[in-house]
Amino acid sequence: MEIRFRRLSPDAVIPQAQHPGDAGADLVSTETIRLGPGERGMVGTGLALEIPEGYAGLV
Repeated sequence: MEIRFRRLSPDAVIPQAQHPGDAGADLVSTETIRLGPGERGMVGTGLALEIPEGYAGLV
């Protein structure tokens, strides 16, 4: 499947699967942030992704 994306930051890392058979691709943060157990926060990736209809992006 092809996922269209746009780099919003020169530091952005293009998502890719790390191991054969992986079901998804790893997203990398462009910032340093510490979240505790159960804590929520916004973490930038420097990317804009176009997720196809009928699919979901999970972080």
